Amino acid sequence: SLEKAGFSSEDVTKLKQYRGLALIKDLLDGKATITTKAVETLIQHISSVIIPTQDQFFAKEGFKLKRDGGPCSYLGDNFEEWFLQGDGKVEEPIPEMVLDYAKLLRSSKDGSVITSLGGEKVVEAKLSSILCLMSQQEKGQDGTLITNGYANIFYVEDINSVLRAVYVRWYDGGWRVYADSVEGPYGWLVGFRVFSRKSSEALKV
Repeated sequence: SLEKAGFSSEDVTKLKQYRGLALIKDLLDGKATITTKAVETLIQHISSVIIPTQDQFFAKEGFKLKRDGGPCSYLGDNFEEWFLQGDGKVEEPIPEMVLDYAKLLRSSKDGSVITSLGGEKVVEAKLSSILCLMSQQEKGQDGTLITNGYANIFYVEDINSVLRAVYVRWYDGGWRVYADSVEGPYGWLVGFRVFSRKSSEALKV
């Protein structure tokens, strides 16, 4: 019977030597049951926000420092290299879309976060959407983005169509914009906010 179930002779030998064999007997006698460990929830959905229709967007025009007439108090080196180099990232007009946002319940790397949100096609956002949300909270007032210094995380393709983690923080009276590789060794902390498109929205852009 064990052979029919796929057990090899080696498996049977290991089974005979298994110290917990009595537990298997309890299972056969109905005195025990097999349960699977619940998967710890990674994210907690908070709400959704509507991003209005966006015209063609030029990253170099939108993401400027305050001294140059823009909304940013700081632009990270990676962000400048991956999104502003040369002519910078150009996004075509997009229709109105809905972004979901959620809270991280435990520290995690990008791979796990992206999987929890539904995959790369679902999480992919637009720079124009990020700037739209930043402009709604230009003075650090309460809103969709958290302003306690924690990261607001978006996943956006760079000028070479590589998916990057773009995150913005309100710090010292202004928005600071950064970008990291989604394959980096470091994870995000509990309480950070992550954004993604609804599955139906992901098919529109």
